[in-house]
Amino acid sequence: MKKKCRGLTLMELLIAIGLSTFSLLVLVSAYLFVYRHFNENIQRQNIYLQVSYALENMRVHCISATKIDDNSLLKAGVTNTRADFRFRGEQDFNTVTPDDPADDAWYHYFIDGENNLVLSINDSPQREILVEKQYAPQIQFQYAQGAEPNFLMVTITAGTSNMKISETEGIRFWFVGITK
Repeated sequence: MKKKCRGLTLMELLIAIGLSTFSLLVLVSAYLFVYRHFNENIQRQNIYLQVSYALENMRVHCISATKIDDNSLLKAGVTNTRADFRFRGEQDFNTVTPDDPADDAWYHYFIDGENNLVLSINDSPQREILVEKQYAPQIQFQYAQGAEPNFLMVTITAGTSNMKISETEGIRFWFVGITK
């Protein structure tokens, strides 16, 4: 008896192509889903790290403030908000000498013309970018009515159109009052 050699019928071939195409679409969709969420998580972590770094930078420098710029003073007795803050503080915040301004520097936190949250030291044109412009940072320095006179709330909001991160931290000033 002779064996019949049989090939694929047209119907079997169409089904195989359809199943292969469907499997490929499922794999590509899964890859894109994972890739998108992976990138979003990386971006969220990057925003969070930049905002946390900015707040830590402020906390470390503000604790040794020895003079607040007159234009940065907040009014006592009322809730007041500012978008920038400038003060004189120790260059080495581990060695605080409030009566010796020779070792001080002027610190200025603000949103620059390119929309970065920056720190300028001694009004130098070279600035440290704390939160990049791609995250559209916003900052508020706030003294709330009834709060302690040497206590300032700082809120930084940053993010993309899909996600926003907002952190608030209280900063205490030991050597100078922030209100008048």
